[in-house]
Amino acid sequence: MDARLPFYHSSPKGRGKSPAAWGKSILAVAALLGLILAFWYAFFPDSLARAWGWARPVPLEVKSLELMVDRAPRTLAPSETLELNPAQNLFISALSTNHWRNYGLSLSSPDFDLTRFYGAPTSLLRVLGEDAWGEPRTLAIEVWEDERRKAIFFLKVAYAAEDWVARGDATADGAEKVSFYRKALALDPDAPGLKDKFLESLAHADGFEEELAALLEEEWRASGDDPQSYNILSRLLALYRELGDGAQEIVTLERMLPLADPQGDARKALRTSLANLYRETQPAKAAVLYEELLSESQDEGETLSLLALLLELYRQSADQGREARVLERLLPLATPERAPGIWSELIRLREDLGDKEGALAAWAGLAKSLPDGPLKADAYKRLGSLYAGEGAWALAEVAFLEAARLAPGDFAVFQNLSAIALERGNREAYLVYLQRTLALNDNPALARELALALEEAGRGDEAAAIWLKLAELALSGPEAEATRAEARLKVLELSRPAPGEVAEEFTQKLYRYSQNGVEFYNLGVAYFKKKNWDAAEKAFLQAIDYSTKDQAAREDSGAYLVALYREKGDKEAMLKEAARLYEEFPARKEFRDLVVGELEIAKNWTRLSQTASNWVKIYPQDADNWRYLALAQKNLGQAPALIVSLLKIAELDPTAATWLAAAEALENSGDLAQAKAAYEKVLALDEANDRAGQAILRMTLSDLATQRGGREAN
Repeated sequence: MDARLPFYHSSPKGRGKSPAAWGKSILAVAALLGLILAFWYAFFPDSLARAWGWARPVPLEVKSLELMVDRAPRTLAPSETLELNPAQNLFISALSTNHWRNYGLSLSSPDFDLTRFYGAPTSLLRVLGEDAWGEPRTLAIEVWEDERRKAIFFLKVAYAAEDWVARGDATADGAEKVSFYRKALALDPDAPGLKDKFLESLAHADGFEEELAALLEEEWRASGDDPQSYNILSRLLALYRELGDGAQEIVTLERMLPLADPQGDARKALRTSLANLYRETQPAKAAVLYEELLSESQDEGETLSLLALLLELYRQSADQGREARVLERLLPLATPERAPGIWSELIRLREDLGDKEGALAAWAGLAKSLPDGPLKADAYKRLGSLYAGEGAWALAEVAFLEAARLAPGDFAVFQNLSAIALERGNREAYLVYLQRTLALNDNPALARELALALEEAGRGDEAAAIWLKLAELALSGPEAEATRAEARLKVLELSRPAPGEVAEEFTQKLYRYSQNGVEFYNLGVAYFKKKNWDAAEKAFLQAIDYSTKDQAAREDSGAYLVALYREKGDKEAMLKEAARLYEEFPARKEFRDLVVGELEIAKNWTRLSQTASNWVKIYPQDADNWRYLALAQKNLGQAPALIVSLLKIAELDPTAATWLAAAEALENSGDLAQAKAAYEKVLALDEANDRAGQAILRMTLSDLATQRGGREAN
């Protein structure tokens, strides 16, 4: 690369001065000398140049470098730069100096092999290869004398914009195409069509999407109100879609929307795309756009699609009001198979919103939309119940009648119809529907209701038949048995034969087949009302025997027996039953008090003592039982036992009065120490109790007197 190349030039011929005679001789000599010098120069050129330098010692000055560029001569001054295209052919022709002879000069280049450019025009591409010219390069050509550089020339070698364009056009590699067009654009940014080519190359090459988007954004900002701005935005939109950049896609669509033709399909497509993008991030805006599109839609399929999208959005935002309105708009377009589902959704929404009127309308719509069958019947039943809840009895009846047509075996439908008829004051319809209900369902409660209604209507025979049916129903459980017992009693009351005969027949039936205490209790009540004391007593005793688990029946039967014995005048049986009732049911203290009162009136203290002694064993914490025992003991003169009872009363009911009674009994028995302690308890409870105070004073003085007498004796 740094080889130095010498330059040589031919010498001029010499001339001599002589007369004509000498001319030829001198000429011959000169010719000979010239020939000798020529041969000498040919074999020893440096010596001649050196000799000339001695003869004319002028410093060497390099003036220019002569070049041929694509067959056109070019002259390059020292330190001057010649701009070349790598594809141009270059040939170095001469080096101009201030000497006719370039003694000791040579050319070289630190950047390339200069020898390649002698002999024939050669391109730098051929010398250095195409890859060396990716960027502009500056090459040097140096002039040397001995070891000193005398001058330097520069070649700036670079492709022109059109070269890069050509290379970009020629390559199929997307990245290379981008690179070549980019270089061309840097050299000539205003070249016609170049920027479009560059943008197109970015669009078709991988990995340049963001750069393309940035360039298109710049181009759009610069476009202002230019009609091309819409096209630029269209390209940006496609790019952002390819990048999957939803946010920028939204921004671009928002820019495009005002530029689109208001009446054209493009605007509709833009709004649709924008609404679809809004769905994820801005559902409220999406809903607004879908509503606009829906108002303009003329196609049923498109309308259904838009309604479905709006429905989804309003469900996501929990906007039940708008969701309901969308469902209502869907109904006219829905297929018969789809309509019931929509009505069901509307029902849910209206009920959640507390819109009773809307819910009723939705139930009515659902009922009408369903095909005949169980579901339709259920819908009309529900609708009837809702109307009934609102007091719309006429509408409720219509709904239940339709349900009855669809489900004639559904007793609940007729039961509701009977209730509605009752509310409307139609007693005859009420009885008819109730009878139809009972025919479909042997329900004791319904039978009882019908029997009572028939009895109230004065239709005793029919009522008795229903009560008889109720009594014969196979039931189980206490409540059912009570119902059956009531039914049998009603049959007794409504039967045509004399009451005594029917009662006796019914009693025999009970004795033979029944072991239900409640039934016997009810029968006993019936006999008691008729003052049939013997039959009533027998029924109540049976009720007690069969009511081991039903304490209420035992208790009430016993109460009736006490009253029955009083009516019969059987005081002994009355006292015995009253005592039993209290012992079994301690809350019924009135029966205990009845026994005590009767024995106190009769002054039967012995029996009272026995009875009360039994009570304190069963209920030892009841102070009143001890009082009744103390009353008997006092009247029987059982002082020691009385003191025990009084102390127990005071323990259970520690009042001043109870302790005072115990203290006086102790004092009377001679147990002064315990008596004094009891009196002190009285005073602790009642400081102003004179009897206790006087008693303590009396006993204290008695103690002092006793002590003084003892001292005197000593």
